[in-house]
Amino acid sequence: MGDNDNEGSPGFRIDQVEGKAKLSVPGLKPNLITNNAGTNDCAQNFDVDNSSKRMGDMLDTEARVLRVNQQFRALAKQKAAEKKRIVLVDMHGPDGPQKGDMADSTHPDDFG
Repeated sequence: MGDNDNEGSPGFRIDQVEGKAKLSVPGLKPNLITNNAGTNDCAQNFDVDNSSKRMGDMLDTEARVLRVNQQFRALAKQKAAEKKRIVLVDMHGPDGPQKGDMADSTHPDDFG
């Protein structure tokens, strides 16, 4: 491959691919994601009947995050208009914590 900047996880099932993506995608910010998941679920006979649900959940994660964040921004704006002391920290924005600022895939460390 000419541009070999890619990430692969041989033997990973859908749930494991999702877990790894949650760790790497926010920091790498790829402009293209090619998903080849599900083969190992079949080979390992792992929850085959729910494969499409697990794949759908993985593919919809970002859309859910964006919807929730939109609601939280509106709520913070509403509370500020009510003179409530509130600070919204956008964990998903370009100025939010970066991969190196995180203690794990969800929580920032002291610096973050």
